[in-house]
Amino acid sequence: MRGVLHRRGPAAAGRALPGAAARRGEDRKYHDRPYDVIDAGRYAAALHDAISDPALRKLPPVGGIDQYVDNTDLLCTPALRRAVAAAVLGSR
Repeated sequence: MRGVLHRRGPAAAGRALPGAAARRGEDRKYHDRPYDVIDAGRYAAALHDAISDPALRKLPPVGGIDQYVDNTDLLCTPALRRAVAAAVLGSR
């Protein structure tokens, strides 16, 4: 399995993404460890650049609230969840 990943590399799947930056990228090592990584930021940038809807392009580059909040009480309280999400998204 390592040989297959090494030949194709994690970046091979991303070369099908839109944007020259993603296709041009190669795998890189994870610090001094023997692991290949894809440097995901360049894929996120290429995907963002491919968004044609102006309303979507204006949204901040965040995921679901549970990706940036680690508080069970907040996540289990719908009103708090909505308030934090609205603050992050700039909603009123």
